Amino acid sequence: MATALKRLKDDPPGKKKSRLEERFSPFLRRYRLPLPRYNDQIVLNDGRRFEVDCRWPGTNQIVELDGWQGHRTRSAFREDRARDRRLKVAGYSVTHITWNQLDDEPEAIASDLRVLLG
Repeated sequence: MATALKRLKDDPPGKKKSRLEERFSPFLRRYRLPLPRYNDQIVLNDGRRFEVDCRWPGTNQIVELDGWQGHRTRSAFREDRARDRRLKVAGYSVTHITWNQLDDEPEAIASDLRVLLG
């Protein structure tokens, strides 16, 4: 019970929806990076709402964890680009990270995130 409570306390806010999101918290901890809010809602000034995979409160940084499962259709590809453009216009910075990138270049990703997160 104490282990489950500790895990709940240490996990960042927001429910994780994918295996890639589940992998991301341990990755961030391993590289001593701050934990984001998962599946956070962003409301733009024009009222549009977007759910983003990871957002660090107090920054303009968003990370989208792109697995093939959720991004393999043309419509998903198009919608992702439109959302990224709208978020950029609103002042957010969106970085996309894939499962393979976490496996193949973790040090580079950690270094880039360290710079982006300040």
